[in-house]
Amino acid sequence: MFTIEHDFDATVVTLIDEGDSPLQEDITIHAFQECVTLEQYDPRDDEVKKITLSLHQLQELAAALDGITKRIATMEAQIQSNSDVTMAALGDGPGGFAAQLAKTMDPRVDSIRDEVMGGMSDLHLALSQKLSTLANQLTTAAAEAGRQRAQTFADAA
Repeated sequence: MFTIEHDFDATVVTLIDEGDSPLQEDITIHAFQECVTLEQYDPRDDEVKKITLSLHQLQELAAALDGITKRIATMEAQIQSNSDVTMAALGDGPGGFAAQLAKTMDPRVDSIRDEVMGGMSDLHLALSQKLSTLANQLTTAAAEAGRQRAQTFADAA
């Protein structure tokens, strides 16, 4: 689960671990105009650990996550292909080996895939929203700078 809050100077995304035990501490992502920070409490050291990413690093991370998503899709296709081959080779039907294997493996694969894809989707959404906000802020700042230059020129004339 995650929450998104829009503060004056940052967008704050909190990722809450709701998976199986052992659960990890919440991760708080602060998306500022010039950087993004990730914070998580470490109970072993009794302190908050902080990582700061530049906007370039954030874009690289987003690209890496997109690559992971594509790799997962490729692996799923390979698994499906292998499953099809196994069913063809070992027989089908409710009592067949392939059916028993599917009952054992499919729920775990689906669960893991759903967790990974959900987390990546949440992160992708948060990153997209922050990048959109930053683009809007840059456009507004550039327009304001242009207006100020025009006013300075007009005052000088």
